[in-house]
Amino acid sequence: NFIKTKENFLFLQGYPLKLNAISYYFTKIIMTVVFGLAGLINYGSYFAMFLLGFIGFTFLDLYIAINKKSRDGEICMDLLSVTDSINMQLASYVPLKEALKNQYENCQNKDFRKAIMMFATKYELSELNIAAALNDLNSRFDILEIDMFCNTIRQYNKVGNINELLNHYLLVLLHLYFLLMFHYK
Repeated sequence: NFIKTKENFLFLQGYPLKLNAISYYFTKIIMTVVFGLAGLINYGSYFAMFLLGFIGFTFLDLYIAINKKSRDGEICMDLLSVTDSINMQLASYVPLKEALKNQYENCQNKDFRKAIMMFATKYELSELNIAAALNDLNSRFDILEIDMFCNTIRQYNKVGNINELLNHYLLVLLHLYFLLMFHYK
């Protein structure tokens, strides 16, 4: 069960370093042993062995956390482009089905590009059942902005015209974009 949980976690992170659950645990064990032995050999101390072993054990998780932050930032930038494009097309009275078709072209992140392609395809193939397509898109990422996007698009079935909702959502994404830009500079 813990392997399935870790596999789901790695899936949501975009499989950093192409690790699955087994290779993740194997890498953690190897890194712990190698770092611990390096501490013992170089410093001749059990304290150094345990300290460097602990660093080796947590190193992979630290890398995944840092990778997730940069990946989420890239996905949010792509989401801003996709949302803006959908909003402009819906304002021009293009049907949602047509507006979604080529949105993958606005994406730089390969995981998000693939997810948007699958979202548009599933929406079209499910005879315009947007709920199933949105649930699939939402299950691929653990990002609040994707949840907000899915909730906004869900309103399309209820309201029909979601331009005002998309405009407000775009303002939120733009605010986030500027915060990210100033944070990295």
